[in-house]
Amino acid sequence: MSGKWLSPIIFIVLASASSVAAAPPEAFDAFKRNDYAAVLRVCEAPAKAGDSVCQDMLGVLYSEGHGVARDQATAFHWFQLAAAQGNATAEYNLALAFERGEGVAKDIAEAEKWYAKSAAAGVPYAQWRLGAIAIDLHNDWKSGVKWLRPAAAQGLTGAQALLGSAYERGLGVKKNEKLAAKWYETAADHGYAPAQSSLAGLYERGAGVDQDFKESYFWYAVALRDPKDPSAKQDAEGLKRVAAKLSAADVGDAAEIAKDWKPEEEVVGSKSRRTASSRSRGPRLRATGTGFYIAHDGSLITNNHVVAECTSMRISDGGDGIPAKVVAVDPDRDWRCSKHPSPSMPWLHSDPIRAASARISWLSAFPSADF
Repeated sequence: MSGKWLSPIIFIVLASASSVAAAPPEAFDAFKRNDYAAVLRVCEAPAKAGDSVCQDMLGVLYSEGHGVARDQATAFHWFQLAAAQGNATAEYNLALAFERGEGVAKDIAEAEKWYAKSAAAGVPYAQWRLGAIAIDLHNDWKSGVKWLRPAAAQGLTGAQALLGSAYERGLGVKKNEKLAAKWYETAADHGYAPAQSSLAGLYERGAGVDQDFKESYFWYAVALRDPKDPSAKQDAEGLKRVAAKLSAADVGDAAEIAKDWKPEEEVVGSKSRRTASSRSRGPRLRATGTGFYIAHDGSLITNNHVVAECTSMRISDGGDGIPAKVVAVDPDRDWRCSKHPSPSMPWLHSDPIRAASARISWLSAFPSADF
């Protein structure tokens, strides 16, 4: 993470929810255009008059050297004025200054104090930093996870990956490799290399997911595309290991998909929601699961995590198959009951299918007793 956080959208929301005068609309427009000279011209007078949004904007300009000479002391001055008025993004920026020692003596205690204020107001970056400090400096995973959860839910990939690590290792939470895989995958889909590396490892070991060397190869290859991959050496070794367990055709297929893969756009904020319909990667080489018939009317059950993010389900023998309708879901117990329109299923096994269209292929299905 680099630089101070500034989001015109968040500024608008905060300004409208407080008694502090809102910054001129043209200031936000100028920021969107990277016209920092205009931001300075429009915001200087309101900031001096006490507008906390403009004060925070000027703090960002001086901190990053946008349109002005970089001056961390002046940036700190503006952040402090805005934060004193309860501006949540300014509270985050002030905390970051204290944590880094920019424009003020480094003071982690003060940083935590201001992060806590900003985090309580819902700023995801503050939630992430507060969680990371609890874990890195205090070795307090329980408190860290408390803040990582809302930050991860708002779309911060770093928080998602760290939360995945907590679930994988059972630190601060009950160990749950399925949830670890969920959070790693969410961050991996948005291009976060550490999460891609961790997800590749889960697929290689079959931890929290079905063991899948081809999927593992894909994620190791994607992570290695990032020149800043912190685990490049380990990922290269992992790529070599799983390649040895695949056919040449499978290696070539996975490598080709990894080469063309593009991450989803990262959207951070309270409205950040990851849905299957918005997923752009389509890299899952397989999306298969085991289902069991529990009634002659075509009802069957499976683990909920298998299909939780799919837009549709189909029961297939490797072809198009037939659609299945969700009847009931219990995410806490990780099961889902579905039903297909035809009670007669001529197949008992199907080959895995590529799930770019978020389909599910049921591998085992057999009649059982009625409810």
